[in-house]
Amino acid sequence: MTEAPPRAPMYSADLDDETLEALYRDLSASAEVLDITLRLGPGGMLSEADAPARLNLEEALRLLQTGKVKGVRVRYRAEEAQWEDTLLAQPGSIRLVRIRQDLG
Repeated sequence: MTEAPPRAPMYSADLDDETLEALYRDLSASAEVLDITLRLGPGGMLSEADAPARLNLEEALRLLQTGKVKGVRVRYRAEEAQWEDTLLAQPGSIRLVRIRQDLG
C-alpha cells in the first residue's frame, strides 16, 4: 500500500484590523512577495498578471478592508520556505488561512 503524501502545514485565524496591519508590516519587512490574486466574488479572480496596474500588498489589503474584493491570496517566500496566505472578508473580521507550500 502506498503512503499518502504529507499534508502541508496549515494555520488559520480571524484577524482584526490591528492584526491585519501587523501582518502587512511583517510581510513587507521580511518576505519576498511572489504573486497577489484578488477574489472578486463567486468564481471571479484577478491575478497580478491580469490586473490593469501592478497589484501591491498594501493596495490589495486596502481593497479587502474596504469590501471592494472578497479575498486576497498572497504567495511569498520567507524563512527559507514558500507560503500562501489566503485572506477572506467575513463579518467583523478577516479570515486568514496560511499554508506552507514546500515541504522539502
